[in-house]
Amino acid sequence: MRNLLRLTYKYSHIGLFLVLEAVALGLLIRQNNYHNYAFVNASSDVVGTLYDWRSNVTDYFSLKEQNEQLAGTNAKLMSNSEDAFLLRTYNNLKTTHDTFYIRKYDYQQARVVNNSTQLLNNNITINKGTRDGIEADMGVIGPDGIVGFVTHVSEHYAVVASVLNKKKFNVSVRTRKNHYSGIVKWKGYDPQEIVLEEVPGYAQLEAGDTIVTSGASGRFPENIPVGIIVKVEDAEKSNALFARVRTSTNFHNLYFVYVIHNLQKEEQLNLERAARDQ
Repeated sequence: MRNLLRLTYKYSHIGLFLVLEAVALGLLIRQNNYHNYAFVNASSDVVGTLYDWRSNVTDYFSLKEQNEQLAGTNAKLMSNSEDAFLLRTYNNLKTTHDTFYIRKYDYQQARVVNNSTQLLNNNITINKGTRDGIEADMGVIGPDGIVGFVTHVSEHYAVVASVLNKKKFNVSVRTRKNHYSGIVKWKGYDPQEIVLEEVPGYAQLEAGDTIVTSGASGRFPENIPVGIIVKVEDAEKSNALFARVRTSTNFHNLYFVYVIHNLQKEEQLNLERAARDQ
């Protein structure tokens, strides 16, 4: 306590000086219009800067919530887009009235909580599970194209075999320009490159052609982007072509995805199964 009193006494003249300076400055600003105006402007700039910093910090920490809201909005838009409905026809007459559409696909957003790209068989974990209606074999897409399909589900999470899963993933595709069909697989090399196979030898493939889903598997709607052809080659010992394809999805920065529920998948698969058994 004695040391504190000594320290206070030692620097009391500095404190008194600062108090008198503040009083003098206050009188100057109050009595002089010019100085008053300058002080108000300067203080406004300081306050404005502080508010701006606070706003930037608040906006930064609210980005997660905003992104989730945006992802949810996108899922709703996709669920209500024209591609999510099957158009009824009567006597070859098409109508655009809502009652003539049957919902075929429903979309639900999810967030990636774990992801690998360096393995031969890569998986992605998302934060939605059976509690959210997620089931095995549902297709998963991202903002730029296909991502994979669900293989395992718990109450709160699901595991997705990504396009970069050599063992489990392949999907029926076609070229957007001329509708040549084939399948795509990952060979385990470049995480941004897959291979298009089983394309007829007479097909006209070119670098720059867009590859999209065919809709045949039931996991994905038609015309979901898969990638862009970068090089076309002849398949060895067969009358077929294969091509190297740059994936539409960048698996290194995947964050939000959309799980696809095909509401008519069971009907399609049951009919195809019955036809094969006959």
